[in-house]
Amino acid sequence: MPPSDDKAPTDTSDTTPTADAVNVPPTDEEADKKKKKVKFVKNGAKKGGKDEDIQSDALSDEDRDLKDRLEQCVTTVTGIPIFPPDASDAVKAEISAAETAKGPASTEIRLVALNSIATELRTATSSMTAVPKPLKFLRPHYRTLCDYYAGTAAASAPLFHARLGDVLSVLSMTMGDPDGRESLRYKLSSMAEYGEMGEEAAGGGGAGDYNYRDLGTWGHEYSRSLAGEIGREYSHRVNEEGADPDDDLAFADILSLVEVIVPFHVRHNAEVEAVDLLVEVQRLGRLPELAGEGADHGRICLYVVRMADFTSDPEDLEEMLGTAMELYRKNDKYFDALRMALRMGNESAVPELLAQCTDVAEKKQMCVLLGRHRSPHRVEDDEELDAIVGNEHLSSQFLALGRDLDVSDPKAPEDIYKSHLAETAGFSRRRDASGSVDSTRAN
Repeated sequence: MPPSDDKAPTDTSDTTPTADAVNVPPTDEEADKKKKKVKFVKNGAKKGGKDEDIQSDALSDEDRDLKDRLEQCVTTVTGIPIFPPDASDAVKAEISAAETAKGPASTEIRLVALNSIATELRTATSSMTAVPKPLKFLRPHYRTLCDYYAGTAAASAPLFHARLGDVLSVLSMTMGDPDGRESLRYKLSSMAEYGEMGEEAAGGGGAGDYNYRDLGTWGHEYSRSLAGEIGREYSHRVNEEGADPDDDLAFADILSLVEVIVPFHVRHNAEVEAVDLLVEVQRLGRLPELAGEGADHGRICLYVVRMADFTSDPEDLEEMLGTAMELYRKNDKYFDALRMALRMGNESAVPELLAQCTDVAEKKQMCVLLGRHRSPHRVEDDEELDAIVGNEHLSSQFLALGRDLDVSDPKAPEDIYKSHLAETAGFSRRRDASGSVDSTRAN
């Protein structure tokens, strides 16, 4: 018989101290995990890289107020109630009944709500790695707004419909289908509606100094996004629809946007993007008139000329060099304009450039360039300039240069190496020994 144990087994389930009872502080690793989890919830991100609906309990008071305000504006604009994420069927039915009892809002009230959304989008600030808060909060309601826009007739409320098109164009920048060019489609539609209403009616509606042509109020990234979609739309019309690239009427709608985007890029030190946009729509010849007076023409011309070096088509090359020549001429850079004319072989532009130049020194420099190119141009009214073009003083100038450099008379190797100025005898002997070798090689 086994020996009996006098001690009863002890139950330690209630006596073992826990971390909560003892209040043990978390370790550094646990604290980091907790911070990452909170950050993960706040950003609304999930493992697949897509955004989730932002949870209300993870928002600050300011962000929650902004989210509620935008959702209320969306409800006012569309008349469709927005339910809380955890709302039951009874709560949804109650909210829908209350919204139905109020009835649809008037056009003026809907326009005020839409202007509030537009103001939040225009004034939103963001960093290089974060999307503006209004874009995040409006993402779940993007398709609702699109469906409402498609089902609303523009004739019933033209100003409201055009403003809604502007808002959807901005939202489509990050939410729309890139292949569908939705941002450009909404903007072209709103531009057409504004054109039908007129300038005075398009600027009304309680939006203050709202200007539908000023794309800069929506941010630089919006203009860049539109420029990219304009290039793809132009290629689609030429390649798929068979439009004539030289026919402005076939591209009148997108060219009207180009005339707005190019000056905006030029004013904001994005000359390269302005030139690229005009090249994509094959309208580089309009650059001198669209650039304006305060543009950095030197930077623009430098980019155009460097781009011409990689152009294989002769017509495109002539257009690029001609555009650079006109920009130089417009800014009184006649010597640089003459360089472009000579590179194109445009001899007819030479007398015009010489006649327009009033600086005597620059005109002589232009004549030296003509002489270097062996140009047959004659300056009838100025014998000195005509002599420079004919290279009559070229030999005398070379002789004067030789005298200045003290190389007119032949020299011995000792005069060139100046071995007599050597500090040590060994160095002198090495120089003397190598002098004969160098002299032999030279002869």
